[in-house]
Amino acid sequence: MILTLTLNPCIDLEIEVRRLVCDDINRVAASRREAGGKGINVSRMVHALGGKTMVIAPFGGQMGVDFLNRFSQMRLRAKLVPISGETRLNVNILEAGGRAHTRLNASGPRLSARELHQVFDAVERNLPRTAILVLSGSLPPGAPTDTYAELVRMANRRGVRAILDTDGEPLRRGLRAKPFLVKPNLFEARRLLGGRLDTTAVVVRAAQRLLKMGAEVAAISRGPLGAVLASAEGCWTAQPPRQTARNTVGVGDCLMGALALALERGRPLDEALRCGVAAGAACAGRPPDRAYCAREVRRMLRRVTVRAI
Repeated sequence: MILTLTLNPCIDLEIEVRRLVCDDINRVAASRREAGGKGINVSRMVHALGGKTMVIAPFGGQMGVDFLNRFSQMRLRAKLVPISGETRLNVNILEAGGRAHTRLNASGPRLSARELHQVFDAVERNLPRTAILVLSGSLPPGAPTDTYAELVRMANRRGVRAILDTDGEPLRRGLRAKPFLVKPNLFEARRLLGGRLDTTAVVVRAAQRLLKMGAEVAAISRGPLGAVLASAEGCWTAQPPRQTARNTVGVGDCLMGALALALERGRPLDEALRCGVAAGAACAGRPPDRAYCAREVRRMLRRVTVRAI
């Protein structure tokens, strides 16, 4: 099973406009709400591809009630931990034709020490049935920056492979705990490592630096350019076909879900990378209101180019 933890979930409100104009009225063409969060998106892709998965996430307040109702429609196994704070609302503004995508992410509620302990306990109780633990997204305000590091060490003690997808100091500290795999995107890798990541060779060297910082495997997602993956076995790049991106919400999470599932099923690293990039491309090409689709991932799989570096 693939267990995912989303410590700072949300309601994702997606708004479509013809064009976002400052200091003027913007007419909304369409809007949608759904339960969101990086780990939840990972589990959705795993589930769509026929894998076994479970979500752990806190929720609270009136927005938490909405979150719970919308999450139940996804039919994912879950342990949802009630908290006293209010689940956050994130706003994603999509311009027609994929011209631009503006994200407005709230900070989210603080978790008390007791609430955070309940989340940790939920993770620990489910580790015996878990092959891969995916730790995704931002930490709630006030959470210790070594929160993910502690969870990585917990997984390592149980022989569970931990995958970490976060940013900033939680990523830096998480690397010291020696996760199985880390997957920052270009912006997150640049904030951690510094410098420009504008060529494939430079991105490969950045992934190799992440190995030296503690990861066994390092993948850096590159948007429409696909992803780079490095390990002691070698380095690979995977590039999807060119297409017009119709949606950018959850693309990296879909990549992570398919990559994790392929690894759980024993696929070699280069093929797991191909699966991940195919899922990310399938997500980017789908309309925002359409569910994740295994058939589209399989179709995209044949069009992804993987190359050893």
